[in-house]
Amino acid sequence: MEVQEDITMFNMDDVLNTLRNTPKLPPRPTIVETLTMVDTVQCKKHKKPRINKKWKKRYGFSQIPKQDIYYFDDKLICHPVVANRIRKLLMEVHT
Repeated sequence: MEVQEDITMFNMDDVLNTLRNTPKLPPRPTIVETLTMVDTVQCKKHKKPRINKKWKKRYGFSQIPKQDIYYFDDKLICHPVVANRIRKLLMEVHT
């Protein structure tokens, strides 16, 4: 049985600060975009469970992109919104 490499998780703010403060950047990793990295949040909440159950059905849920970045095997895995922010920052740093 093979042992897999560790998957490292970063927060978007940590990555942005690291890229801004690094004088020499490492080789560009491949950015893999995945739409499944979202947090599902109830749109409108009520403190009483009976009412809250009805509000779940009526108002539904919204999906918010996760700001986390996973680094595995020279690949950055993140939501497309986060990937665009990283690409813009890399363009600023390289110019």
